[in-house]
Amino acid sequence: MPCLQSDGTLSRIGILIVGAAQKPAPIDAIAQASGLPLFRARSAIRGLEKEGLIQKEGTVYVTTPRGLDKLYGSE
Repeated sequence: MPCLQSDGTLSRIGILIVGAAQKPAPIDAIAQASGLPLFRARSAIRGLEKEGLIQKEGTVYVTTPRGLDKLYGSE
């Protein structure tokens, strides 16, 4: 998965997306905040959701506590 390194840490794309989703936001706002094209942000979010690092709440996405742990290196 392009959002996680082989050692389980976040990749550059993972860091950008998880960081951009710290405040609930729709996918287009996360893409814009991360500086990634929408298609790449959408793909990354799907992978991060599968890992439990981001979750969808209604029409917005938000970083989970586990995602914050990964982002700040406590997991």
